[in-house]
Amino acid sequence: MLVQFPYKLITYGASQLGGEHWPSQLFDVRKDPHEFNDLSKKNPSKVQELNKLLKTEINVEMVDAEKKAWDKEMFKKYFYEKNGGADGCFEAMKGVYFGFDDEDAAKLAEWLGSGCTREQGGSKGKKQGGFKGKKQGNWQSNGEAIP
Repeated sequence: MLVQFPYKLITYGASQLGGEHWPSQLFDVRKDPHEFNDLSKKNPSKVQELNKLLKTEINVEMVDAEKKAWDKEMFKKYFYEKNGGADGCFEAMKGVYFGFDDEDAAKLAEWLGSGCTREQGGSKGKKQGGFKGKKQGNWQSNGEAIP
């Protein structure tokens, strides 16, 4: 992100796991302080100018890669390992993301570089819930509902 008043540029790093790349966004924060109107298509030269300026200040690709590596490390340490690694991954994710399925597990395993398998025999009594796009309720890390 770069602000050169009145413009604010938001740029995104490389996509992960075959996801679509998000294009840069440009806002005039003086006229549009809530950033509702993306001006990037109407003013591509300003996007190019600000992207060039941003890249002279920081190595965007390196920062993005470091942040993604940090996210993965934190996920592994505080969620994946605490929920039993590959053997507990599938059920733990079902407890957090409504509709988590085999396709999601395969994407997660590819991202992690290690498995996310279904346990034989079910969920060990853990309550299912959570959210995927829409919050379904408040849940503790152990899968129990918060009253």
